[in-house]
Amino acid sequence: MDIVFYSVWRNWYIKREIRNIICRDLVIEVLSIKELHNNHQYLSLFTDRDKLDNNIYIRYTITDEKEFNQYISSDYKHLVNHIAFYNPVFGLNCKNLPSQTIHKLSCCLGTHTRISNNDNDDDIDWTLPQSLIKLEVSLWLRNESIRNKKFDVDVLSNLPSSLRYLVLPRNYMFSSRVELPGTLEDIEYTLSRKDSIHSLSYLVVPVNKTYDNITVRVTSLEDLVYMHTVHWVTNLIINTYDLAINDIKQYVPTHIKQLHLTYDRPLLKDTLPQSLTKLTLVSRVEINRLVLADQITYLNLNLYSRSFDQPIQKGMLPSMLKVLSIPNYNMALLPDTLPHCLKKLILKSFNQRLDEGVLPHSLQHLRLPSFNRPLKENVLPPYLKSLKTNKYSGNSRNMHPSTLIPSCIKLQNDFKS
Repeated sequence: MDIVFYSVWRNWYIKREIRNIICRDLVIEVLSIKELHNNHQYLSLFTDRDKLDNNIYIRYTITDEKEFNQYISSDYKHLVNHIAFYNPVFGLNCKNLPSQTIHKLSCCLGTHTRISNNDNDDDIDWTLPQSLIKLEVSLWLRNESIRNKKFDVDVLSNLPSSLRYLVLPRNYMFSSRVELPGTLEDIEYTLSRKDSIHSLSYLVVPVNKTYDNITVRVTSLEDLVYMHTVHWVTNLIINTYDLAINDIKQYVPTHIKQLHLTYDRPLLKDTLPQSLTKLTLVSRVEINRLVLADQITYLNLNLYSRSFDQPIQKGMLPSMLKVLSIPNYNMALLPDTLPHCLKKLILKSFNQRLDEGVLPHSLQHLRLPSFNRPLKENVLPPYLKSLKTNKYSGNSRNMHPSTLIPSCIKLQNDFKS
């Protein structure tokens, strides 16, 4: 056995593949330049391609000019592929950053953020590296309202062609025309303040482009009508305090795929657009099974300020559902009531007996944070990959992945026994 192990481990290709698999989706935090220098021989084992293909980030955080200059002067700065600027005054400075090895940049904006690219400040440059894959922009103060025309013009209007993902602060208000590159795959951006929707008019989006993670709250019929012209937004937030149910049925655009709806009256059949694939319902009344179309694949049901008072019945849930989350459900789960293609189930309040055959065989991820009941053999589905049960106090040996859940690769629980 030792001979086989060392033969495999000496193989350079196999050793690299093992290392990449173990470190996949890992963030390695470099706390200081000294730490970078002391560990450069290990960090250099990851090639740029290894980091990109396996979502591995070596992150260095810059909070002031001293740390920035230390990084720029380092012989090993090329090993870092994620730079995080966390100082609202210092803002962002790309001057002398490696142009081919930075894959991710994070920065925060504040009222006093230094502006750049002008004749009076040669020490600051907002020209992003051409290797950049992801740009994250946040606000120093969460509820701060920022308009930064220089940032719109110098950064957002000059995104590199390599950029795939852009994260913008919640309720960031554009003040200048921003033309987005065709290579950009998705934007994480939420407009939830009243009367903020027309900030979208500054964005110039390529033809036939859509973004899954731009979320817009509409607070009037005029907003809803305006959204018919914004074909690249597919996610809406609507509250029936702002809009009548009939307006939702009549005016929600057909290109909307995701809807977060808060309502306080029963929904009738065909109230919701048939184009929806993801739906979050926050309600003060009973969920009507007739409103849930079969093509919905993601469903979050939340009865505001109270719990479900009856168990899920057969046929209540969409047949194509893959993700189901019900935060306040604590009724029995009956056999053959969960969809047969369900892959992820989250029941935060559930603490009832689980019987064999209740959970569908398709289930891969299960979160039961409040669950603390005996768990018998064969209750968990055979292809489960992750299980989270924060309060489970049963015998940890009975939860061992090799006996109960052979396919489970992630088991999270602070066992009490």
